[in-house]
Amino acid sequence: MIVFGIVGVSLVTADLLGPAAAGIVAAFPSLSATFALLVARARGVDAAASALGGLVVGLRGYFAFCLVVAGTGWVALGVLAAVAMNCGLGRRLSLHGTSRDRH
Repeated sequence: MIVFGIVGVSLVTADLLGPAAAGIVAAFPSLSATFALLVARARGVDAAASALGGLVVGLRGYFAFCLVVAGTGWVALGVLAAVAMNCGLGRRLSLHGTSRDRH
């Protein structure tokens, strides 16, 4: 059912805003759901919740990466922007540490 929802939203987005926007809308929920399911299966629900929390925080870095690469065409510069953004944000929010599933 979730897959049908993602596909439906992607198709409507493609009609309204074009294929690039549809790719953005479809990619994040699909990849993050797959990631969460794999982590939950391997490490448990608490680890999956912690991983998704980190993923959400990392979105700013991903956004910085996309902006820099789109503006300059330099992937290496985009990676540096993402690392700088995520390291600063992680420190500010005190997110660096082990997940609750590790004792």
